[in-house]
Amino acid sequence: MPNSWTVIRRAARDPQLRRLELGFAGFAIAEHGTWLTGLMYAYGRGGADEAGIVAVVLLAPGLLVAPVAAFAADRFESGRVLAVGYAIQATAMLLAAVAIAADIGSIPVYAAAMAAASGVTLTRPAMGVVLPNATHTPADLTAANVVMGFVEHTGMFIGPALAGVLVATSGLSAPFVVCGGLTAGAALLALRVRTVPGANAVTAGNEVGGVLGDTLDGLRALHGHRAARLMIGMLSLGSLVIGAADVLFVATAAHLTGGDTSRAGLFGSAFGVGAIVGSTVTVLLVGRARLTPSIAAAVAALGLSLAALATADGTAAVLALFFVMGGGESLLRVAAATMIQRISPANVVGRFFGVVEGLHMFSMAIGSGVIGLLVARLDYRAGLLAAGITVPAVLLLRLPRLFEIDRDAVAPDERVLELILGDDIFSALPAPTIERLAVDAERRHVPAGGVVITEGEPGDRYYIIDRGDVSVTRAGAHLRDLSAGAGLGELALLSDIGRAATVIATTDVDLLAFGRDPFLQAVTGHSHSEAIGRRRTEHYLGPTLE
Repeated sequence: MPNSWTVIRRAARDPQLRRLELGFAGFAIAEHGTWLTGLMYAYGRGGADEAGIVAVVLLAPGLLVAPVAAFAADRFESGRVLAVGYAIQATAMLLAAVAIAADIGSIPVYAAAMAAASGVTLTRPAMGVVLPNATHTPADLTAANVVMGFVEHTGMFIGPALAGVLVATSGLSAPFVVCGGLTAGAALLALRVRTVPGANAVTAGNEVGGVLGDTLDGLRALHGHRAARLMIGMLSLGSLVIGAADVLFVATAAHLTGGDTSRAGLFGSAFGVGAIVGSTVTVLLVGRARLTPSIAAAVAALGLSLAALATADGTAAVLALFFVMGGGESLLRVAAATMIQRISPANVVGRFFGVVEGLHMFSMAIGSGVIGLLVARLDYRAGLLAAGITVPAVLLLRLPRLFEIDRDAVAPDERVLELILGDDIFSALPAPTIERLAVDAERRHVPAGGVVITEGEPGDRYYIIDRGDVSVTRAGAHLRDLSAGAGLGELALLSDIGRAATVIATTDVDLLAFGRDPFLQAVTGHSHSEAIGRRRTEHYLGPTLE
């Protein structure tokens, strides 16, 4: 396997991936910058009350548009869908800038912001499809996902900081102008990315019906799974705080300065930095037997930092509290998601996470609206105390049940995790995905002289060698020998051809086996095997199968 940093550097130099990465960087900065600017505009017109209501209104269309966006990304050429999403955002941002500069009232500004928020929902589904289609190897795809994750987290603190500076120096229309330009550039870059249309080879109508049916099945399964409901509830509690934080960036800035909201960008950046730091340490959760302490610590950090804002009068203290809040959110999201992976039936876990995503947006909207009303009706300090005390109180009520779930959940085998993390294809995946792979992995034993893979047969498994040695041949010619830690069989899973080589055990061999669907879902996030195979077959069919 190649060195991880070498693969990341190679992915960054690829022209297609570089266009995607640069465009996504502009999008991430613009998304977070204009969101905060819109709340600053609303706060200036009607205080925390209006800011909270506007946050709900801006988030609501995404709940309806997101499923349609996912269908579009699957049905049409994903590069074009990505460009359309960026173009919608750019146009809406520039229209908002014109409406603010012309002072023609709030309704045109909010309408443009709603259009931009709807355009945002096209971006991530399309990116999830275009990345597997634009990369050449599984390692390249993993590296591209690592880079995209870093870019998005970076945008979480650059966007708000940029918005704050622009508002302070040039007024509320300036961030919309700059961010509109960034997303317009992203649209032009996306137009130069070539992908395969209709990767799923289904009609939109069938896809809609299938997704709706799967969602209903997932909700029915969730109704009967008390432990998963509780974990999803914890995640939703965190989303409530995120929604509240969006409004509090602005309300806290105004509280500290007597009305000036430009420091909101600084506070939003502190939250983003905390989220980055939190996400970098969550890899320590992989394989940990008990996750309830991490979940409890994260929820407590969210609630107590929210309450502590009520008494924080200095900028440094407020920055520290928003930093803690961002870190707590990252820790909660990974720990609770990992627990859901451990306790959920394999056939519905994906649909459970569909429920998580829907509730995430809904809970953010509720959190924004509620904190706006509390701060406006009770005053700033009382509203924060009420919200901050409620969060840990809910945790305390559910803590016994959380520990009970923790005791019943089975952590993955350490050796299985070691093998998965040692494989470059998997090593950069998020903790919940790695744990799901560990749960789904099957152990296989092949005696010396036995056949592991037969050239020409369809591929249905990916293997990692745990113990022993194998010989790889093609058309009778010896290509290489592989031993413990090596991966086998990705070509047939990532293409529409049969096995390209025969693999024979030269000693007794123990293997980890991963089914086709779990493998593809983990590595690509989407089961677009045929489209990916067409792009990668030529690359893989070299004499060394690399």
